[in-house]
Amino acid sequence: MTTSTIAQHVDPKNKELTHEKYEVWSIAPVHLFESCIGTSISYERGIDAGGIVTYMLQAMGGVDLTKKYASNRATEDPIIFIMPGLKFYPTTRLGHTKYAVGPSLVIGAGQASDYSSYYPSDRVGTRFLLGIMVNNSLNYQFGQRVYLGIDYGLGFSYIDKSRGVNSGVNLLNQLAFRMGYRF
Repeated sequence: MTTSTIAQHVDPKNKELTHEKYEVWSIAPVHLFESCIGTSISYERGIDAGGIVTYMLQAMGGVDLTKKYASNRATEDPIIFIMPGLKFYPTTRLGHTKYAVGPSLVIGAGQASDYSSYYPSDRVGTRFLLGIMVNNSLNYQFGQRVYLGIDYGLGFSYIDKSRGVNSGVNLLNQLAFRMGYRF
């Protein structure tokens, strides 16, 4: 679901059209991040009157479903990612088709489990991730109300600590399918 507000007025001195406010709330029912699958919500707000720069805050919650151990036992480690960042619209954020690119800080926290045949049960600990990512967004506006978007990001982590052990620099990637309704 997406909410958008755009207000315009004519500057009496310059007789030009300016944009006062730009806000978008959106939900991505499918958000893939690293080896996790989940759902995300995001907020985007215009920073400049020209429609080129916006601030974006994403929050993603999901589970890591890819860990399998020798015993064929799969784990579902929950994790939350917060990604504040900027978006730059080279041709402004107005119009039906919009492209944006920009950096995001990636902060993640969750659970990390480990299974070993030497221990009678899973070893569960915490996971913390800190990194940076460059996101590419392509959005399309069907009419005035229906919104569809896709975001792809690529970056790396500075810190990726699982159960107290830092695994160092790792590749980060994300793919989110956003759709909604503009108000």
